[in-house]
Amino acid sequence: MSSLGKIKVLETRRVNGFRGLLLQITFEIEPTDGGQWIPIGKDRMTYEISSGPEVMT
Repeated sequence: MSSLGKIKVLETRRVNGFRGLLLQITFEIEPTDGGQWIPIGKDRMTYEISSGPEVMT
């Protein structure tokens, strides 16, 4: 079992500038072991968030 330790927002940006509502957010996450709160690595995740029903692949 692991749990989230630290979450840091590295970058936020609008992909198309000010022409649309497509946002991109990059996080750095440092999970811990859940018991002793020992860090077990670092992960980087990027999410793209849009205002419409389209799914980006």
